[in-house]
Amino acid sequence: MAASVIAVGGVSSPHSPLDVSSFTEAELRSAVEAAGNWGTYVTVHDNTPAAVQRAIPAGVNGIDHAHLIDEATARILLARVGEAVVKISAMTETLSIDGNFSIMKPAW
Repeated sequence: MAASVIAVGGVSSPHSPLDVSSFTEAELRSAVEAAGNWGTYVTVHDNTPAAVQRAIPAGVNGIDHAHLIDEATARILLARVGEAVVKISAMTETLSIDGNFSIMKPAW
């Protein structure tokens, strides 16, 4: 079972805004190390480009949501296919393995 780190605020978090990062890269790296000591891995709930770009070099194995990322960040994630699992919710953009970045209408 993975350790899940809430690395940014959320839409239902009145005191933790969606665009504010909760942890530094060093803190995330410590979480990854601690999880590894227990034989598991870390996934993070991240939304913004800055938060996702901070989590990747920290060694996290999964990014949840990431629905506010930009194209540059999406390309960084695509370069890590096979290492990072990305679950994008309420997405307005979609990524493909071949590096294409295309717009998709929201489901609502």
